[in-house]
Amino acid sequence: MYGSSVNTGNFIDDFENLTSKIKEKSNDEFWQITDAYLSFLKKDFNKSLKTLNQIKTTNPEYLTEITSMKMLNDIVSQPEINSDFEGHLMKDYKEFFTVKVPKKETDSLAENFGYEEYPEPSTNEFLRDILANRYFIQGDLAKSFLMNNKLSDLSSNPNLDLTKKLEIFFQKKA
Repeated sequence: MYGSSVNTGNFIDDFENLTSKIKEKSNDEFWQITDAYLSFLKKDFNKSLKTLNQIKTTNPEYLTEITSMKMLNDIVSQPEINSDFEGHLMKDYKEFFTVKVPKKETDSLAENFGYEEYPEPSTNEFLRDILANRYFIQGDLAKSFLMNNKLSDLSSNPNLDLTKKLEIFFQKKA
């Protein structure tokens, strides 16, 4: 209840207990994937990865989720994003950093009623946010800015310090 002094407890632990009970009665790999996700939410990346590696399935939807979860564990568990890790990202997860431009539908319900449609968040967007946050924490402001912005975005909110950091970043040799 909102505003109540009732102890709400840890919902992740409660859900983990529930999924353990369900797993005893169900052989569906969904519950193992759920366990891995709960470990991920608790920042126990090793346990999450171990659970994912133990799952044996041929279900294409589950395989897609397992691949995404392994990648998320790999990236989120990384304490620092350095050039070696950036190389690893582009080599092993290139498809998640490729921007896909959706086809424009001409007869959109949103256009007919004058409002903008908001697509559901994607794994790509989540990764960009994680990396932008890591770069920001590390002090790599230029990289952080470029993860989710275009250079032209500076025109609406000029920032001299950021502009200087972007210039240094672009002049840096690879």
